[in-house]
Amino acid sequence: MNNHKKSDSKLLTQYEHGISSICGMVRKAIKFWARKDLNMLSQLITNSARLVVDPFCGSGTTGLSAIEKGISAILSDLNPVCVFISSTILSKATLDREIINTMLEKCKEIEKDVYSVNVNGCVLTLEYTVWLSVFECPKCGNMVNPLNNKTRSGRTLRCPICGLTFYSVESPCVEERPLKIVARGSNQQRIVIDDKRVLKRYAEEEASMNVDRWIPNGQFKYPEVGTEFWQQPRLANDIQELFTRRNLRAVAQVYSEIEEIWRDERTQGDILKLAFIASLANATKMIPHSPTSGPSWKLPRYWIPPLREERNFCSAFMRRMNILKRLKDVLVRKLSSYYIESLFKRTHPNINDELFVCTFRADALEALCALPDKCVDLIILDPPHYDEIQYFELTYLWQKWLEGKYKDERFSDYSFWRREMCINPKIGKSLDQYLNKLINIVRCAFDKLSSQGALVLIIHHREPQIMELTLNAISRHINVRPSIHYVPLRFSSTSGLHGKKKYLCIARFSS
Repeated sequence: MNNHKKSDSKLLTQYEHGISSICGMVRKAIKFWARKDLNMLSQLITNSARLVVDPFCGSGTTGLSAIEKGISAILSDLNPVCVFISSTILSKATLDREIINTMLEKCKEIEKDVYSVNVNGCVLTLEYTVWLSVFECPKCGNMVNPLNNKTRSGRTLRCPICGLTFYSVESPCVEERPLKIVARGSNQQRIVIDDKRVLKRYAEEEASMNVDRWIPNGQFKYPEVGTEFWQQPRLANDIQELFTRRNLRAVAQVYSEIEEIWRDERTQGDILKLAFIASLANATKMIPHSPTSGPSWKLPRYWIPPLREERNFCSAFMRRMNILKRLKDVLVRKLSSYYIESLFKRTHPNINDELFVCTFRADALEALCALPDKCVDLIILDPPHYDEIQYFELTYLWQKWLEGKYKDERFSDYSFWRREMCINPKIGKSLDQYLNKLINIVRCAFDKLSSQGALVLIIHHREPQIMELTLNAISRHINVRPSIHYVPLRFSSTSGLHGKKKYLCIARFSS
């Protein structure tokens, strides 16, 4: 018996190690807001389950957990970018070495063209440049330097002349200037350059750079109504303003190469497109300069921090491409016994006795209605988190690039925001509407559960009473009380920017 226990313990350790390894690769592969944690999902999905359903699949982590457990999964989402991310990660395709080498050669060529820095006749390769934005005080017109302000996040500025406190995103930026360049030489040694002559030449080169490949057009506004995105800063009104000229030239060249590969090899092109959008934030002006955290898209909106970094996009893309290669190689082995189906149109899932993962596009209620009654062992509902995450807005930048020069029809729908589940007073979406839709989804989900099935609802919010209101409303309508587990969300590197503590609730309803 003791030997059995040791064996079981060893298997459990190996399983947890496998989950942690995949979880780490997924996190590095692509940032996704409010992603379900794989370790948490591995505890929710029991080995006795045969079929798990997730109608808010996001980046597909429920599918990954199901595969680790050796059970079938049906994933869906209204957002076409979510379906793309999930289906590409969970496909049986992996990157060919020849394709990787082609992209590496192209990136090295673009690095020489765009990211070369000449210092006293020595050619260095840019890692990043620190830029400073100087703002005009809306009251007295004085130029306010964020470096001279003592505010924690840099978003709030105080004019030293008139004493006015104002938000940087609500004031005109009157000047942008580079403060230092961080580059590497042929021996990969990091070199910091703050020579004013070199910085001036760098800024002049930046201003004169032209972009001769396709780039998307689009304003950060809701199509058809023209309403600005949630908390949209006025520093960038459209997609192209979110990039420096240097990085716009680089990303346009990289994406042009990817699209040519995609025309001939769709599966290879899709993985490259996934690596591209995963790296795209590093090419924007949204990366704050911080000595305590790495470069990332830190706030769930489009913004330009006063002190920011201009990153080498080619380095970011090559790194993500290699991470995806390793992740896909692991998953392809695990998916060898699975039937994989991916559709961008609403469909009736083909449920049978073999192991399968089906990913398709539909809103949550449509997806659940398409299932036969009493067939599902576990339904995981992780809806958009109230007014905190606006998924249409956050994936809009990615969708515009993914649609591409060749107008990929998978990404042509920009009106799905009308059916998206969220709270956003700007576009007339209230808490009551959110709760009514969630109640209807839960009601339908209960009809699909097997006799021993369960529904798990995952929500988080800065105010626990809002989550209590949600759970009470659901319980009244389905006459089932859940078992509840609250977890305060840990502070992350963005806590100083968010300035808010949030709470996670996992509620389990049994049929």
